[in-house]
Amino acid sequence: MTRPLPPHSITAEEATLGSLLLLPDGYGLISGALEAEDFYKPQHRTLYEAIGAASRNGGVDPATVADHLGRMKQLKAAGGMPELMRLMNGVVTPFQVESYAATVADYALRRRAIGALSTAAKHLYDLETDAQTAHARAEGELMAVRRGGERHAVTAQQLASQLYDQMQDWMEHPLADGEVRGLPTGIRALDRLLGGLQPAQYIIAARPSMGKTAMMLQMASGIAEAGGRVVFFTIEMSAEQCGMRIASCVSQVELQQIKRGKASEHEMHRLMGTLGRIGDWPLKIIDQSTLRPGDVLSAVRREQIAHGSVVAVFVDGLWLMTPTKETGSRVQDVGSISREMKRVQRELDVPIVMAHQLNRNVEYRSDKRPLLADLRETGDVEQDADVVLMLYREGVYEPKSERANVMEILCRKNRVDGPAGTYGEAVWRGKFMRLDEMAKEGE
Repeated sequence: MTRPLPPHSITAEEATLGSLLLLPDGYGLISGALEAEDFYKPQHRTLYEAIGAASRNGGVDPATVADHLGRMKQLKAAGGMPELMRLMNGVVTPFQVESYAATVADYALRRRAIGALSTAAKHLYDLETDAQTAHARAEGELMAVRRGGERHAVTAQQLASQLYDQMQDWMEHPLADGEVRGLPTGIRALDRLLGGLQPAQYIIAARPSMGKTAMMLQMASGIAEAGGRVVFFTIEMSAEQCGMRIASCVSQVELQQIKRGKASEHEMHRLMGTLGRIGDWPLKIIDQSTLRPGDVLSAVRREQIAHGSVVAVFVDGLWLMTPTKETGSRVQDVGSISREMKRVQRELDVPIVMAHQLNRNVEYRSDKRPLLADLRETGDVEQDADVVLMLYREGVYEPKSERANVMEILCRKNRVDGPAGTYGEAVWRGKFMRLDEMAKEGE
């Protein structure tokens, strides 16, 4: 039996291209809703890219489009000037260009959905992959179609155009003091250091009791309080314990005072107000003692389907996770978890921040500031991470030091936005499990 052709409409594609050749400003009306890959016919993709280039360079008409095609040595393949004239002459009314483009986009969506269903079926047939991961990947294929986020190959020309537009936008909208290009965490020292979070894999590493979990909870709280949907996975602590820490951090009411029933009336009033605000945050805490990379992917996918988007994911911590397939070697298991979490990050395309521990080597050095070599159990964690932050507080070793309450945030690796080897400082307020801005000199 002959397989049917994928859904498409050559008539709608030709009407779209012909209208764009007739309307000098037509490309601007539809460029945000239609990509070259949405055209079924390869020749039409080439023409649409040429029209886009002509539009960005000053104006669209048959001559400028033909000139661009000629310089790219694609004029003959696109049909030459006779094809451009034929497309223009075939248009009944160019002012319906948005309607024509919507039809082209609709057929493209159908083709992508068919392809996604086929790929999803292949994931589910792959019996070498555990069921949770296979199911999450199948969901991911369909999610990519739903949000229009399917990855496409990018030509050098497309990349240059995208970068040009991005850099122009940056220059036209300079940052005000305290603003960042990425996702702000609310911890100013960290935001200055990183420029906000980007879709990447972040590792926050430190020795026990240094403040890893506290810092991650404060980051997640800052993002959620600003309206960004966050998923926080905790393995050792319960969701209730995390919630108590968040409440103490945000309200600045000492947790131990609450547990002892010794908080003042004013502190309790402040705490109750904080809890009311926290209840409105788009924050989900998942406490799961056995957590695999596939569980993370599946849970975040469900949040995306239910709410439309997730802007950041936190995992406390990487070294506590369970590998998809245990090897009997902890070094190999942690390496496997790290690699799988990198794939999860790439599929979700959001910042994933994970806590990790350091080995004891740091304890035997006079300078106890951690290095990349101190990452526990495997070098794969260092290799897979895009950014590695390491925490150091002199007060852990010298409680009476003048800098006992200074948290040093050491950026040991950064392939996202800025150089490695930089660091930031914040005030550690241990009774609230909170980082605050350092006072400026003279204050």
